[in-house]
Amino acid sequence: MLIQITETHPPQYGRRMAHVVATGGYNFELYPETLAGLKIGDWYDIEVKEREYQGRTIRKITKATPAGAPTKGKASSSAARSQR
Repeated sequence: MLIQITETHPPQYGRRMAHVVATGGYNFELYPETLAGLKIGDWYDIEVKEREYQGRTIRKITKATPAGAPTKGKASSSAARSQR
């Protein structure tokens, strides 16, 4: 899933999960360690885990990589050709 971050919220006192708001008003929870690597206004490709809580769907970001970043172990063929 590709999102652009519009707001970040650190964990509230006594809580352990931070929150992120993406364009379109989508809300996600995540661990503070993951939040530290995210910036407002940037695009990220995320992996999400969903769960039900009191009749609502809670979405938690399990992995976030900057959009357009090369995936691990794969190099684009055009970039490899240009370096020759």
